[in-house]
Amino acid sequence: MKNLLQLANDGAADADFCTRLWTLLREAASLTVKYAGLALPDEVVVRLVTPEQFVEISAENFELVSTEAIDAFEPGSPDHAAMVARVTTERRRHRNQSTGGGLISKGAVVRRYFGGRELLILPEVWIRNRFSDRFGTTILGHELTHLAQSVLWEDMDSAFLRLNVPLARQAPRGKRLPLPTMVAVHHVREGHATWVQKAISLELSGVATAERLPEEPKYSVRFRFFKALFVGVGHGPVYEQGAAFVEAVHAAGGQQLIRRLLSDEDLLPTYAEVGAPGEWLERCAPEAISA
Repeated sequence: MKNLLQLANDGAADADFCTRLWTLLREAASLTVKYAGLALPDEVVVRLVTPEQFVEISAENFELVSTEAIDAFEPGSPDHAAMVARVTTERRRHRNQSTGGGLISKGAVVRRYFGGRELLILPEVWIRNRFSDRFGTTILGHELTHLAQSVLWEDMDSAFLRLNVPLARQAPRGKRLPLPTMVAVHHVREGHATWVQKAISLELSGVATAERLPEEPKYSVRFRFFKALFVGVGHGPVYEQGAAFVEAVHAAGGQQLIRRLLSDEDLLPTYAEVGAPGEWLERCAPEAISA
């Protein structure tokens, strides 16, 4: 892993934190490859940042992903116009979300203008909330899984917009796209990463969880306040429902079927299928397994 991982200390974290994080990263990288069944990129850059740096880099990531989504459609087409309108709306909301992320993010994979993806870590969040080695390793495994996903699914960052905005445009005027028919991109991405995170926790502690153990330090009051303010209650179910879906996919076809799911957007489930994996397996699994 020495030639694979790079640590960039832009946030001026102290030497003790950098040494500890480097140790956890090496273990997390090995466990991620083991349980995700995917290869990591040839180069993995882990950048330590301040909350202010996180906000600025998140804005850069948003513009790159939005441009990719817009450029997927022919200029002047109805889908292109719908995408531009959606991105304009999302841009206003994103700044508020990234400000919150700078206060509570455990880690985040972002795109950069100079090429490639990076994993951002906020030492302030880790230190203030006293992350245990076990919990920190599972968090790193979750985020490294996203980097591994990107090797198979290069444009996954823009997939939610690319796949769902055209569907929304076809909905009757004045009507929202019915939620069950939307393509569950986030459920697959985050569900798979959460599934890997739980597997890593199971190996390290005997408990398959993406959360803290009862005996580990609790989140700070500050963290819990800002998480409630910026994230709300709708965030967690996507991860847990997605992890349950990925578990069903793995039970049916192992790592091979998960890799097919991550490499073919036509195989992505709808929101309805995430809640009923058997329906997705009936629609997609035979073809996917034989491919």
